[in-house]
Amino acid sequence: MRALFSIVLVSSCGALAACSGAGASRSSGSAPSAASSAAALPGDSATLTVQGLSCPLCASNVDKQLLKVPGVQDVSVDLGAGLVKVRFDSGAAPSEAVLRKAVEDSGYTLAGITTP
Repeated sequence: MRALFSIVLVSSCGALAACSGAGASRSSGSAPSAASSAAALPGDSATLTVQGLSCPLCASNVDKQLLKVPGVQDVSVDLGAGLVKVRFDSGAAPSEAVLRKAVEDSGYTLAGITTP
């Protein structure tokens, strides 16, 4: 039983290591200007396009980082599409820069943000 647990644990750790590196590349595009990225996003939700999401552990990591952002109420990840829908507390939307940092802190690249 102990050997089986060790094999499962090692396999899980290997999968996590491979997964966490998948989205770690940074885009070479220009960073958003400080003025445009510091303002709160309009509306009560946003859809983030995230590069490198490939497994449930990836989704969980992005989800946890975004839920730490003040003003983020709910996060829903669509692995197949690479989209993360974020709902904000009323009147407390975070800025693009804060959301970008949360995604990057989880090891992935934010390719874009759309708001309704």
